[in-house]
Amino acid sequence: MRLIILSNLKDRFPAYVRVTLMLTVMMFILSSLTEDLLPLIQIRQAYSNLGLENAVEITADSEIKSVVEDLGGKYLGVSFRGKYTYDSLAYLQPVEADYFENLNYSFKKKISFNTVDGYPAVVVSSLGSYYTLGEVYTEILSGKDKTEVTFTIVGILKNDFVYLTPSEDSPSSVVSEQNNYIFLITDENDEIFTQRDVYGALVIGDVTDFCSNIVSTGLVESAVSTAAGFAEYCALELEIMGMTVMLAIISVLLCLAGVISNSILSRTVFAEKYRIISTCGASTAQCRAIQIITDLIPIIAAVTIFTVINAIRNF
Repeated sequence: MRLIILSNLKDRFPAYVRVTLMLTVMMFILSSLTEDLLPLIQIRQAYSNLGLENAVEITADSEIKSVVEDLGGKYLGVSFRGKYTYDSLAYLQPVEADYFENLNYSFKKKISFNTVDGYPAVVVSSLGSYYTLGEVYTEILSGKDKTEVTFTIVGILKNDFVYLTPSEDSPSSVVSEQNNYIFLITDENDEIFTQRDVYGALVIGDVTDFCSNIVSTGLVESAVSTAAGFAEYCALELEIMGMTVMLAIISVLLCLAGVISNSILSRTVFAEKYRIISTCGASTAQCRAIQIITDLIPIIAAVTIFTVINAIRNF
């Protein structure tokens, strides 16, 4: 069988080289065209994994945790304005403890944060190699006052996809990929970081009824489901990438047509050879296996070339 496959490759060597080059080019084109699409898919997956389908953005002048819980919701905390470190390498984002207690975050590692120095802190996956679980760190914040912040790492997330309470400057970006975030666990009385008048909550039950009921208390200005805003954000991103997606689909279809055409021509060219080896005792199944393996070789070669070149580029 091996000799027949080698003979097939030798007989149509230029054709198989063209197929390999075509598939390699297609994979690079596809990689380039869809590099923005994959994060969107991952963001939507993270949105679902965190349990944000019933998330609500609440605007109020004072702490509303008890109001949310009285109405059967889960309080997520106030929205703080984070700050960069003085060297701008990391972004410190305060959150209240309920943020991690009520969202379905996946951790690589975590410890109790009842007795720590400074703020308990959770870092995203990308920072897991820079910060060690249980260690205490001090960072200087950006700004003229150069405020020092001390924190202890109590958790490392499994990925970089995080939820941030929507606010006036990011109304629909409910979930985003952040590779430099350090979450400092604090409370609403924090004096170093400025808080917004926006709160997050998760609703157990009907979102519309919850929003109506919490507004009717007179203690909040507005309550809006984040699901609609997130759906609009995803739809807009897909619309922007619509031409890209179409080009990717066309590229794949053209390459599939080329691969199928090459396979049909190969079977035609090798028909006489298969008749001869069938006369010598080869079964129909063996002939089919020889043809399939022959057709798979340029595909495997293209995948290998793409993988090696990509690895070298990303090294």
